[in-house]
Amino acid sequence: MARHLSGSQLAMWLDGEAPHFDDHVDQCEKCAARLSEVDEPQADLRPALLTLLKPPPDLESRVSARIAARLKAREEMALLGGLLGVSIETGRIMFDEND
Repeated sequence: MARHLSGSQLAMWLDGEAPHFDDHVDQCEKCAARLSEVDEPQADLRPALLTLLKPPPDLESRVSARIAARLKAREEMALLGGLLGVSIETGRIMFDEND
């Protein structure tokens, strides 16, 4: 092949955006070698990303504990609201002017 593909053309081909370069990549050893060099770091990148993005081992227990704490707080607020409601109703009964 007289002309090799540029880095951006190779990147486009890797992304599937330039299928018209298929024949060149299949026949050109230099471009195929450049593609394999470009593709190698990506093979190392996947395990590194999986390691970085792996959730902490105690995530489930921490989330469960926070959910339990929120539910308990809601129950306590509902109880407090109920007690306050009883107080208000008692006051209404005691001070109702219609009786």
